[in-house]
Amino acid sequence: MPERRLVVQEAEGALLISFRDQAVLDTVTVDAIGGELSGLIDAQHQRNLVLDLSNVSFVSSPALSMLLHLRRKADEAGGEVVLCQLRPEIARLLRITKLDKVFHFFETPTAALAHFTQ
Repeated sequence: MPERRLVVQEAEGALLISFRDQAVLDTVTVDAIGGELSGLIDAQHQRNLVLDLSNVSFVSSPALSMLLHLRRKADEAGGEVVLCQLRPEIARLLRITKLDKVFHFFETPTAALAHFTQ
């Protein structure tokens, strides 16, 4: 059985997901993480995801594409994907690529989860 690359916690209104890997770089890692995240949307009654990026120090182009695919999948399921605890370099990358217009960013997991319970 392959090692899980995500830590998933159920919370009211959403799933809180953190990453075990600091760098989401290569295609194999991106595919594995994307598959796990897509599987959560498919298998769970909960379609809202909070991605805690506090442990992620680098994101590759394929990882950005995976995030966009995940957002579309969640949108189609009537849910939403939000991001929290971004390191400054990750937040800068997302602003440069205009993904700050696509995703809501939050300082803390608590603030991100509150987004879904308002």
